[in-house]
Amino acid sequence: MLFRIGIKLFRIAVNILSGHAGITGGASLITNVIYSRLADQDPKGLQSIRRAVSILREISRNNDQGIRLSGICAEVGLKTSTAHRLLSSLLEEGMVNYDVFSKRYHLGFGLYKLGNSAYQYSILQYCRDAMERIAGETGDTVFLSMRSGTSGICLKRVEGAYPVRTLAMDEGSRWPLGIGASSLAILSHLPDGEIDQVIKFNRKFYAHYKQTEADVRKLIAISRRLGYVLYDRVLNKDIITVGLPIFDQGGKVVAALSVASIQSRMGKTRMEQIVRIMKSEIKHVSIPSL
Repeated sequence: MLFRIGIKLFRIAVNILSGHAGITGGASLITNVIYSRLADQDPKGLQSIRRAVSILREISRNNDQGIRLSGICAEVGLKTSTAHRLLSSLLEEGMVNYDVFSKRYHLGFGLYKLGNSAYQYSILQYCRDAMERIAGETGDTVFLSMRSGTSGICLKRVEGAYPVRTLAMDEGSRWPLGIGASSLAILSHLPDGEIDQVIKFNRKFYAHYKQTEADVRKLIAISRRLGYVLYDRVLNKDIITVGLPIFDQGGKVVAALSVASIQSRMGKTRMEQIVRIMKSEIKHVSIPSL
């Protein structure tokens, strides 16, 4: 129980993000206060918190590819049963994600919500207004996704007057790069060598979405030719989605926006109109480089 309480308190202390957030002196001070209070109440509870933080830091160091339970135990020096118990609590709190296909752990979306100082989460702040305007003008559902290693993470979903209810892409959901319009928009604008590396790693996961490496490469080629991603009833026979990348001030692709609608609302003329609206909004989004 105290461990769970400590995790909730520890959300305040953003320095558990290590290299994934802007660390401030204030956060360190808060962390020290939390540690001292837990130590006064229950030294074993403090030990659990410290072990959990060590696990989070180890996952953070391996977040791009993910890390298995055995790897965590070896690096952190914990018994399998202890690490599994702590990971179960972290999963419940949203601090880590577990990929059932690769059997690897990644940082959870809960960590990305831990503060506006986290660069990844701050992307949402730069794009929120644009998303609201796009949803208001088109009436459709707008998604914002960012890259996390070989995956894409949905940061935000904004519904217009005609929301798409059949899509399973919710805030915090994780997809292999190349699956979904936003994810494909990010992948399509990476350097060719990096695209090859990502596809090589993800191709074993594409089958879970009834896609192949060849399918993804074909969609990349089409996207580059069109100047935007056209996801025409790929994952859902009734849904058409268009996507566009978002670059930081240094010209690096860091995120993507997509708009999804039912097939009957996505004729060619309207689709091109939506793309123009998206481009108009995206050009005003200015995200600082890391």
